[in-house]
Amino acid sequence: MGCWDVYCFTCGLPCHGENSYMELAEETGDEYIINETKKLIKKFGYLNSNIFLTADDRIVRNCKETDCNISFVSPAGEYFTQIGYGHLYNMNMEYGIMPGIFIHTSCWNWIKKTYDVELKYSDLPIDAYQNSIASPVPGINFGPITEYWEQYFNYIRMIENDDMFMIDRNDPKNIARIKKIVTQYKLKRDPKRIGPNVSATFFKEGNIKIGNNKNFWTKKNGKWQEIKEKVVKKKYDIKNPSKQLMKYLNNIPYVGEYNKVPLFQSRPTYKKNKIKEGLE
Repeated sequence: MGCWDVYCFTCGLPCHGENSYMELAEETGDEYIINETKKLIKKFGYLNSNIFLTADDRIVRNCKETDCNISFVSPAGEYFTQIGYGHLYNMNMEYGIMPGIFIHTSCWNWIKKTYDVELKYSDLPIDAYQNSIASPVPGINFGPITEYWEQYFNYIRMIENDDMFMIDRNDPKNIARIKKIVTQYKLKRDPKRIGPNVSATFFKEGNIKIGNNKNFWTKKNGKWQEIKEKVVKKKYDIKNPSKQLMKYLNNIPYVGEYNKVPLFQSRPTYKKNKIKEGLE
């Protein structure tokens, strides 16, 4: 099966450009092809700049894709795995890898400018256990860009079909295309909103999220309703955790996710044979 591309939930493009085209161009020895390929790679360049939205609700900038298009690393050396892969296979606890979802820096900035929303993981209708590698967020219609979703994004076919406008961040057609995708997330900024930012319509009755007021909220009768009970935060220092305990901890959702019971974990810290765990 090998590696595969994952796609931005905003624009539907992969987390990287395509530098391998340069090698192919240079092999031709044709200066025109080489120069045109350089222009093309430059146009793709912004795709290499990514932000990672972690499941514990951090916004980590300047992340680089490191392995198989699904693993990312921050400037501080922290590793992350795109949901739909690492999260499903319980890698986050076992290897100290935080799950989440990537977004191009340019896409995050565009959302901030257009919607006045500093987007976090918890703002999105993500179900890590239903998310697939192919589709960034289940139920979202990504439109014509999906024609080029293969094991690796098919740039060649995009060029042949004269669809390069989908790469151009300033092309009005591309902006309209991206708006059709982002509108489906129902993003909105309301400074007075104390419940979860994400719309309850994406969740099932009884699902629980943490609101902006840091209390628990559940979907009831189609809307978010606050659970009137005190939130208790506890910290645990776990030494030499067993595999059974690791499996249990790994199944507790992070604070940016949802749960069926009012229990979430914050960012764990790791030392050799030791975990410091925060639960809410």
